[in-house]
Amino acid sequence: MRRFKWIEWNLRKIDAHALSAEEVEAVFDTVFTLDERKDGTFQM
Repeated sequence: MRRFKWIEWNLRKIDAHALSAEEVEAVFDTVFTLDERKDGTFQM
């Protein structure tokens, strides 16, 4: 199980697209590849 560290900026951004944190997290259940970038963020 992945753990998400939500910050206010991310929550506002997904809210602007009418999404919830739970919906965004659910997308990661079907990830085929998940690559870590040099800055520590991830690309899927």
